Amino acid sequence: MKQSYKATDPAANYVDCTCGKSDCWTVGLLPLRDHTAALYRAILTLGFEERFAEYDRGDDPWPGVIYGLELSASLEALTADPTYVSEDLSWTMCSAAWETDEESRELASKYAAALISFNFAWMAYEAAIELSVKDEKYGGTLPVRGRQCFKSEAIEATKVASLPVIYRVAKHYCRDLLAVSDELDASITKYELSMPAAAAELARLFRNHIVHGRDPLPVYSEEPCRRLYAVARMLLLLIQHLVLRRLIDPNRHIELSLHNDGVGSEPADVFLRNLHYRDERWRSLTPSVQSRRFP
Repeated sequence: MKQSYKATDPAANYVDCTCGKSDCWTVGLLPLRDHTAALYRAILTLGFEERFAEYDRGDDPWPGVIYGLELSASLEALTADPTYVSEDLSWTMCSAAWETDEESRELASKYAAALISFNFAWMAYEAAIELSVKDEKYGGTLPVRGRQCFKSEAIEATKVASLPVIYRVAKHYCRDLLAVSDELDASITKYELSMPAAAAELARLFRNHIVHGRDPLPVYSEEPCRRLYAVARMLLLLIQHLVLRRLIDPNRHIELSLHNDGVGSEPADVFLRNLHYRDERWRSLTPSVQSRRFP
């Protein structure tokens, strides 16, 4: 039968806002795939213009980051069949069992796509930490060093548009993971974390939850897929700050496209803090951006 869904569908609809307000933070928000591609292109452009202090001519700029972003955005289609491992042949005799198996395949396909996208986003995030905070005072594993960086630069990092609310969305989708929620609350208290360090810590704890096999295939709901995408979106915003802090002269304009002169340019810091929105939401710091309402 023709497949009636795409495995990547939850990436487009994980944010479900029906407030109808013209200044809602979701208005103009790029789809996650487009956001990932926009960040990839921004890093390439900044590298081409030699805007990184550590840039070496001929090398890919921020290699581990762009490789992860490229792969995260590349997924077109995927099919997963968890019934392959089962010896139950009831589907051959019962239409209800066949329909149940089809539902299982759909959820498994969507979950696998979300997990792949998240894993590559995480790979890009760890690479961004390694490149951005190298030779600095932070210690521990890469995710811990990232958390320390965001704690010390909270004011600047919070200037990435909508990071506070996107953190709250990711936290909302992780609310049923009690171990993650409890550990996050404990870390916020222990390390005196404010946003965005709390966002970095949520990402670290959620990744540990995933990599240690604590997240089974969904059976009834797409919500596990949505939380993977919600945390992945948050990771992209954290990467944007990690890239921005390594720029030479962030106030200087950058071309918004390597191949389309008609797109124009904007200050690099404005671009990196807003590239997850469509241009009309932030070009030249329009009033609608400055007064955006967050729930």
